[in-house]
Amino acid sequence: MAAGKAPDGFEVLTETISIQRPETNASSDETPPPLFVICSWMAAFPRHIQKYTDQYKKLYPSSTILLIQSTWKDVSGTDKFMKPRLAIAVSIIQDHLLQTSSKSTSTTSRPPPSPKIFLHIFSNGGATIANHLSIQLNSSLSSSPSLSPSTHNSSHQPGSIFSRLILECTPSRPNTSQAVLAVASAALPASKPFLLRLLGKFLIRCFVSYGFWKCWVLGKENMVDKLRRRLNSPFLTNNTKSESTNPSDAVSMKNEEIERNENGLTVPKEEIWDASIPRLYMYSKSDEVVSWQDVRDHAKEARDVKGFENVREEVFEKAPHVGLPREDFERYWGVVEGWWKGEEVDGGGGAVL
Repeated sequence: MAAGKAPDGFEVLTETISIQRPETNASSDETPPPLFVICSWMAAFPRHIQKYTDQYKKLYPSSTILLIQSTWKDVSGTDKFMKPRLAIAVSIIQDHLLQTSSKSTSTTSRPPPSPKIFLHIFSNGGATIANHLSIQLNSSLSSSPSLSPSTHNSSHQPGSIFSRLILECTPSRPNTSQAVLAVASAALPASKPFLLRLLGKFLIRCFVSYGFWKCWVLGKENMVDKLRRRLNSPFLTNNTKSESTNPSDAVSMKNEEIERNENGLTVPKEEIWDASIPRLYMYSKSDEVVSWQDVRDHAKEARDVKGFENVREEVFEKAPHVGLPREDFERYWGVVEGWWKGEEVDGGGGAVL
């Protein structure tokens, strides 16, 4: 992705972050319009992203859209590396919380309505960015008195900034062929010469295979397993945390700060997402980049193992990766719009809810 390249109508803020503000503001007596945060798939072309943002603008003309794109260095970056790269996005989300609360309290004596912030995640690239974003927001919420739970009627706690989530075509499991296809589709478009694409795919396969092999040899968690685990890392509320000062209890809690991922590797136990936030998985059985079974299994784990309270699935049959509207435009946007309104979904093509 070229530096500073964003869809038409967006104000470029950084290499990967841009914003589209409404042309008209909602009247002061209305519920404040939501903020939509879109984490697009890795190296997505602006013209492809715009197919989604244009529809969002049509459906929600008074809302702001915050777009976070991603490159390979973002997807492979550490938490420390990503902190400055997402700082502007964190600041914008904080401002939305503060401005919404201020506007509500200044116009009415009633408690302010909960600020609506909706997060739409695309593919593994967007999911990786979303994990980083949630981690940083949790940290800022914990350290900022102005964003304390008492500021908001909804008692925002770390992990609960977002009102609802959509996880589209994500997450996968580690798969060399699928990873090569994902990287090659972004780095080697069909317009490139055939021999160049052939050589490029070979080099990408070598690079991806080496990365997975190195993690396996060193006993480290690879980036795909990490993003998958983090998406299902629920935040423990204050009611579930021990307040004991007994030293033996402290040791026990310390031991509980690690866990094993689905491959048996010891990993940090993290608290990233509020388990009460509704999440909708949207995926296709024809996706060649992210297996639909991998997404389904993650949704099942979220619901049955990790304790996420409201997990729904919407399954498409023929759509390609991050191309669900191409199968049924009306159905796709009907589900998306309904989900943001608080409606439940029926699962579409045979999802088990």
